[in-house]
Amino acid sequence: MPFTLRRIRTSHSAGCLFALPLVLAFVAGDPRPCVSQAKKAEQTVNLQSGYTIELLETRVRFEADGSGSKDIHVVVQLDSEAGARQFSQLTFEYNRIFEQLEIPTLRVEHVSGGSMEILSKAVGDRAAPGAADAPAYQDAREKFVHVAGLEPGDRLEYRAVTTFVHPPFAPDFFFSHSFGAENDPVARESLALDLPAARKVILRTAPSLPAPLTESSGTGAEARAVYGWSINEPETLRKETAQGEVTRAAPDVTLSTFASWEQVSRRVAQSLARPAEAAPEVAAKAQALTAGVSEPLAQLQAIYDFVAQKVRTVDLPLGATGFRTRQPAEILTSGYGASEDKAVLLAALAQAAGIRVQAALCTTAKELSAQAPMPSAFDYLIIHARLGSLNAWLDPSLEVAPFGVISSNLRGKRALVVQDDAARPEDANVWATIPPDLPLPATQDVMVSGSLDAAGKLNGRARYSLRGDNELLLRLTFHHAPPDEWKGLAQLLAISDGIRGQVSEAKISDPLATRAPFRIEYAFAQPQVVNWMKLPARVAIPLPVLGLPELPEKAGAPVDLGTPLDIHLNLQLGLPAVAAVRLPVGISVRREYAEYESSYSIQDKGVVASRHLQFRQREVAAGDAADYAAFIRAVQNDEAQEIIIESAPEAPSQGASPPNPSR
Repeated sequence: MPFTLRRIRTSHSAGCLFALPLVLAFVAGDPRPCVSQAKKAEQTVNLQSGYTIELLETRVRFEADGSGSKDIHVVVQLDSEAGARQFSQLTFEYNRIFEQLEIPTLRVEHVSGGSMEILSKAVGDRAAPGAADAPAYQDAREKFVHVAGLEPGDRLEYRAVTTFVHPPFAPDFFFSHSFGAENDPVARESLALDLPAARKVILRTAPSLPAPLTESSGTGAEARAVYGWSINEPETLRKETAQGEVTRAAPDVTLSTFASWEQVSRRVAQSLARPAEAAPEVAAKAQALTAGVSEPLAQLQAIYDFVAQKVRTVDLPLGATGFRTRQPAEILTSGYGASEDKAVLLAALAQAAGIRVQAALCTTAKELSAQAPMPSAFDYLIIHARLGSLNAWLDPSLEVAPFGVISSNLRGKRALVVQDDAARPEDANVWATIPPDLPLPATQDVMVSGSLDAAGKLNGRARYSLRGDNELLLRLTFHHAPPDEWKGLAQLLAISDGIRGQVSEAKISDPLATRAPFRIEYAFAQPQVVNWMKLPARVAIPLPVLGLPELPEKAGAPVDLGTPLDIHLNLQLGLPAVAAVRLPVGISVRREYAEYESSYSIQDKGVVASRHLQFRQREVAAGDAADYAAFIRAVQNDEAQEIIIESAPEAPSQGASPPNPSR
């Protein structure tokens, strides 16, 4: 479709792979991929030896009125069973309001001989995964086809043609393309852009891309201009930038008839426009939410909490509906909405309460200034509110984000504020920067208590209390998992934190209770930690392993420490009566950018340990990299220290009941 032209993709799995990150590691990415089925479906599993895309041809044609088409032709050589499985189902996204999608070619050439044509009647059509249970979004569709009997050595060929019949932003059109964007093994990729010569188009290309082949045809209103590129092994264009890349770079080719980003802002505002006067049910809900609350900031928080938590987020990519939104009253009544609709409802409720907010478009991409202006340059729609000297940034689509918390990969980025006709003089600049810092201190407190019994088994309980980026990540994880899976997630958390043993139970605070820290508690047991008949014994200290930002691969680059963070780890470990226990020696390492301190002692016949790590700055200067490396070694050496249980005068009684400082 003209406003996004999403990549027609192959769906390699109906599910998604998820690995729980280290809870004490810094979150460099966005927690959204943990919950965004649509986004996850866009990601291609890259098995280099599983298949080779011999040919990937894309041809796009636009007409002067904004209509047009996109024709994709793909030839894939399947090299292994894994590759055959990946292409056993093909999925193609579209929106039937303004797009028509056809698959005129789908054939398989079998390595054993012969070929198979798959007829169009074998192609199914269903609601997009995120819209399956949302009647208002049933126009977001996907066509799919099962390709049975694929084997290594087979050759798969298909074409998919999308026709843009009622473009949302007509007569404007826009398009972006990156060669080798999915890191698929592509032997040859080509792109052809067929444009009306009469339309003024901004066309920008990446410096690494060769100049296009151009040709012209027709005269007057029928004049056309064609730009073409053909790239062998297009993934080589990414080699210099792919290592360690967290945010995506600008596309290789962008074109747009939008003259400026300001024009994009105004056009999106027209789509997100809400009635000047709130509907009665919207006004009544705003009054109910703000009753007894006088401060505008507290009123906005009450409205935000309702929209974020009580209006279910329908997981569709930004722009999947063409930025066409429903009326606030309809969104309120239905109890669900895509990110655009939730933003519209929040704005309408705030307006009814006398608070003005604006939508803002943002992305993890770099170098927006290097591409042509277009709505599809953005991935997320959030809310910007200016209350006097206070700027609040809100993301109601995350459902469990505390008030004012924006995911870490968007903080510090520029956002395009959507300007409507009511824009004030102070809103003249459509660009605003999302603050890099959180609106609350980032903290992680972990308490581990337990005891070693007469059989040498460790029985313990870990209690987490979190604020900040990892809080958001874990809230999302548990919020989108049924309670019967929480124990399994707690087990993954324990494993990722280096706490050995089997988790037997888990207690999780309400992920929607965002005004308090998020709390996780689980019980665990680890057998045979100590053989009391073979002393002395070394026992690892059962505390989570600290996640320390690593040195950058590129020499001379600063070390990114992320959001300032304060971590406290504490241990109370009860022991049976023994002759002696030798404890590690605590350390204290202080730097301008961070500090670390540990202590170990015996109290009430048990071991008490504490570790405190605080990052004060967002980065370490490149010139201090060697000092930071020494800081890392000091912390890791302390974490590697063990408790040494010395020889006992006699073996403990099997019926002994060791002290438990957790009681």
